[in-house]
Amino acid sequence: RKKIAEVVKKQKMRAAPQGEAAISGRLADIGFPELVQFVSSCALSGRLVLKHDESGLPRRGELDVRSGEVVAAFCGESSGDKAVYEMAEWEDGTFRFEPGTEEIDTNTSMPTLTLLMEAMKMRDERART
Repeated sequence: RKKIAEVVKKQKMRAAPQGEAAISGRLADIGFPELVQFVSSCALSGRLVLKHDESGLPRRGELDVRSGEVVAAFCGESSGDKAVYEMAEWEDGTFRFEPGTEEIDTNTSMPTLTLLMEAMKMRDERART
């Protein structure tokens, strides 16, 4: 929590097109798990957009969040839980949270913290091999 608070303090709050604040930063400063936990604990609603360069190829992922719960995820050709698992592997790149209330169909199968724990478990298992 301390790390997140420090990053948020350093963040520049910028006006989004609708006049709402957007938070952006680098995944190297705040990891994917901490970022998702922050969005969840603050019960934010909107879209978390992540960008990552993988072997010279830019990748983009999106998490749609409603009241702190990830309701949909997209990453390249993947969607739902699988997209979250892919983004959880990213240790560098950028993120931007865009507040909003746009409705989107749910494509994740678990509550946010359960989904995050499963993603971290899979990440740890891959690291061991």
